[in-house]
Amino acid sequence: MPYELDFESHPFVRVRVHGVDTLSDMVERIRRVVSHPSWRPGRGVLIDMREASTASFSNEELHKIHDMHAIMKEAMGDSKLALVASVGPAFGVARMWEGLAESGLQVSVSAFDNCEDAEVWLGE
Repeated sequence: MPYELDFESHPFVRVRVHGVDTLSDMVERIRRVVSHPSWRPGRGVLIDMREASTASFSNEELHKIHDMHAIMKEAMGDSKLALVASVGPAFGVARMWEGLAESGLQVSVSAFDNCEDAEVWLGE
């Protein structure tokens, strides 16, 4: 899955995703973000998935994402994770991830259909 990480242009990390997105791709992206030398716990992350198509995920696979975040609580800290997706399957996945985060993650997750609203939320 092609994606770009931008740690320099914003106070938050911006991730742009292109093509078909899989669960493995999502897990790898988060690992790369939190292992980057510029990462610090508590920093916001905007994942722009508007140019991506999301593979179908089962509920079990979505819980693996939740489990991965639970394991990485220290690395993520009290970060905010903004998921931006067009209306459709990718937005549905973003909303499901948002719901999973409410069940005990330290990370705040919110789904948006545009980057402007996501950037405002990250700045709050």
